[in-house]
Amino acid sequence: MERDEIMEEQRYVFQINYSNGNPSDIIGLEGTNITSPDAFHKSLLNKSRGGTFDGEVRQLKILRDRWLNSKMRTVTSIPFIATTAAPAHTSSRSQPTTMGAKSS
Repeated sequence: MERDEIMEEQRYVFQINYSNGNPSDIIGLEGTNITSPDAFHKSLLNKSRGGTFDGEVRQLKILRDRWLNSKMRTVTSIPFIATTAAPAHTSSRSQPTTMGAKSS
């Protein structure tokens, strides 16, 4: 479980292992993504490398009960807002540069 207390958001975090040799993925799903087989199937298609769920309501309920009724590790995320420093005062002779370019 990943929680952001400031934004009042939480995600259930899953590790997806593939039988075809692809490296594992770690994905975060909102609670609404595990409420029905169709929602779970669509979220896997959207967030993993071709993961699917073809089970029925009863099978998803068994999985969901196992996931939610077990002790969950919780990670609290901290929102990060990046800022940039104001540009230093430049003389009239210097020219603006673009990223990766050198000024003369």
